[in-house]
Amino acid sequence: MTIIVNAFLKKKEIKEILAASANPKYEFVGEKGADMEYEVTDVDGTAGDLLKATEKLIKAQPWAAALVFRVIQKGQLFKGQKI
Repeated sequence: MTIIVNAFLKKKEIKEILAASANPKYEFVGEKGADMEYEVTDVDGTAGDLLKATEKLIKAQPWAAALVFRVIQKGQLFKGQKI
């Protein structure tokens, strides 16, 4: 699944967090403006909803409470939109 993480701040830290994740596994595809594109793989089938798993990884950081970001599937304009 290809996802977009949209954030203006803490982009370097978000990249490091996602790169360090073993499950789900994130492969950085590219960046354009505030959008960071990743190919995400559920390695052992236990990650569940990959969008929610990504949000959970970012929200676990102490600075995330003040961070405005969104995680959407490529092709969505807003969270929850059908593709």
